[in-house]
Amino acid sequence: MTLKPLGDRVLIKPELPAETTESGLYVAEQRKPEQTGTVIAVGPCAHPRKAEAEELASRLVQYHPQEEEVAELLLDLVRREPQVKPGDYVVFSWTAGQEIWVEDGSERYLLLREDDLLAVVEGIEP
Repeated sequence: MTLKPLGDRVLIKPELPAETTESGLYVAEQRKPEQTGTVIAVGPCAHPRKAEAEELASRLVQYHPQEEEVAELLLDLVRREPQVKPGDYVVFSWTAGQEIWVEDGSERYLLLREDDLLAVVEGIEP
């Protein structure tokens, strides 16, 4: 089964928090929410009015060719690409997202909005 996020949603494989501290103390279950994970899939993040802007920009260039720069600016305003990609190691709020179980309940994922991501961690392997 393949999950394909829609809109600005991101599918994340959460990393389970550590059971113990570096000094060997056990961490209480309620004190260790997941806050990191690996991005598995990313939705297309299309702007809700992208089609309207493209049509307007096309008409603007068609009837006023000298306004091509304005049409490009309009298209830039609705051109939104995802800020993360599959494989990115990310940090998110422990309250964000929807838990999803797949493969008969053996695989657990979180589905979040891209805005719920707090940071992309660079320089370490997940």
